[in-house]
Parts: sequence; structure tokens; C-alpha cells
Amino acid sequence: MYHVEDLSFSQELRQAWIDWLSQFGFQAFYTQTFAEPIKHPRLAMYRSWRVLRTLAPRYGVGVKAFIVAEEHALGTYHAHALVSTFPTHVLKLRDSLKWVWLVGSEYGLCRFESIRAIGGVSGYVSKYLTKRVCDYDIFSIDPP
Repeated sequence: MYHVEDLSFSQELRQAWIDWLSQFGFQAFYTQTFAEPIKHPRLAMYRSWRVLRTLAPRYGVGVKAFIVAEEHALGTYHAHALVSTFPTHVLKLRDSLKWVWLVGSEYGLCRFESIRAIGGVSGYVSKYLTKRVCDYDIFSIDPP
């Protein structure tokens, strides 16, 4: 059972994640589920980054992503990410959603959409970062 102090700490931690991630201006949400079971969180994150970074050479933009590896009940991993491109917004890049979906589908099931669809950074934090311990990292590539 939670104590009042534990709940307060959890709320403070959630708010700290929201505040920190909100400053980066993420524009899209990405999920990658792998057809081949991935047993290491970093591998799930690196393969997801491999998909997202293809936006850079295709569109001539920089790409930033905050990627979280989440463990399935069976011990394999999938990834969720917050993504932005610069200087052009990812949703203004012609067919960018389709492009990431096509590249990601080579690994398995892929979802790429406006961050608003999941409730913004707040929705991301409450759904993925605060569920349980997970591995995460920030990835970035400058425009070519």
C-alpha cells in the first residue's frame, strides 16, 4: 500500500519528467515493436534510433529523440520515443509519417504520429516512464 509520502514523491517525479521533457519541443510519438524478440533494452533503443535517424538524410533535417525501452511481460523489449526534427517540424515534412512507418515496418510493428495523439509529453510520462523502471536515452543527429 502507498503512503501519502510515496504518492507525493511519485507526483513530484512525474512532474519533474514532464517539465524536463517539455523543454525540448517534441513533435511526434513513435512506438516500435519488433518481430524478432529483442532481449536487451539498449538494442531496442538503438534499432529504434536507426529508424528515426533516416529522417535526416531523406529530408535534410536534424533529428532529436528521447527513446525508452519497455519490457514486455515475456522479457523482450519494445521502444517508445518522443521525436522532433529541426529546423522543419516533422509533421511538415512531406510523407514523414508514412516514411517512418515504412522503415519501421522492416523491424515489426511501428506507430508514428503527432504527439498530441497521446496527450503530449504529459501522456508519454504517465504511460511509459512512470509505469516501472525502464532504460532510456537521448539521441540526436544534426542536419546533413
